[in-house]
Amino acid sequence: GDNFSPLPHSETEVINISQLFEEPSKVNVLLNKEATESNLKSTLEQNYRFVHIASHSFANMDYPKFSGIACETSSSDSEKDDGILYVGEIYNLAINSDLVVLSSCESGVGQLLDGEGMLGLNRSFVYAGVPNVIFSLWKVYDEATGKMMTEFYKNILNGASYSKALRAAKLKMLENPTTAAPDIWAAFLLVGRS
Repeated sequence: GDNFSPLPHSETEVINISQLFEEPSKVNVLLNKEATESNLKSTLEQNYRFVHIASHSFANMDYPKFSGIACETSSSDSEKDDGILYVGEIYNLAINSDLVVLSSCESGVGQLLDGEGMLGLNRSFVYAGVPNVIFSLWKVYDEATGKMMTEFYKNILNGASYSKALRAAKLKMLENPTTAAPDIWAAFLLVGRS
């Protein structure tokens, strides 16, 4: 819709990552008009080892259940598909993935509640059954994030654990003077068992 600015490098990011996998028939890529809220919900409940979401996300600090991920709006199913996958909706999904990567801005930001912890997008995926989630703590750069995430998946497919793969991808960003500043790569963290 018109509420979010374009992320031209996110499409490149998703395509580059999908091409790393040897069996394209086991990769489901949702781009542009296919990246609706309904399609994302359906995909999240399928048996994909990895789910990579490259989109806008936002935190609602006053009402955390209204934090969300921007999706393409669907004119055919507007009652169920308003174009935002909200935290409250994620809690009710049965996600079977081992890793969800939230390659988006502020996907680890939320309201801090006594006795509850941080309520945000990242926590909603853990609650929905995902054992490993990568998220960001601040606004991130579209192009640089795509490069780092592509490197992250290369590392995983070469046998690295998620934590080692993320660390190696960050170190690769440090090697390049144009991406070495911590505000470019340090926002991303992993919560989970790997």
